[in-house]
Amino acid sequence: DGEAQWEHPFAQNMEVLTEKIDEVEVDVAVDDMGVLGIEIEEVLKVGDETSSIVVKSVSPGGAGDKSGLIPGDVIARIDGDSVSGQSAKDTSSKIVGVPGETVRMVLLRTPAFIA
Repeated sequence: DGEAQWEHPFAQNMEVLTEKIDEVEVDVAVDDMGVLGIEIEEVLKVGDETSSIVVKSVSPGGAGDKSGLIPGDVIARIDGDSVSGQSAKDTSSKIVGVPGETVRMVLLRTPAFIA
């Protein structure tokens, strides 16, 4: 499809990290602009064709920030649907909505990042 695939700097350790990850369920209220205030990216694990969707950045004061999302969170499910193997573009369409609606996300987060 012509899109460049790249490997995230943490991808080499993704397998080790997934053995030490906790699942966190978060409800994020869609803001007045219809977004969550996060930027996501697709991450490939070494030697694997399946990608994961990772929170790249969180806008300070945005809906994601207010709900406790942090850079490095791996998005596992959105509103009950797995995002494993999906592109960032496909996943982005699931994290926008009507202002005031809630998006339920299940995140994978290393215990050191759990508040």
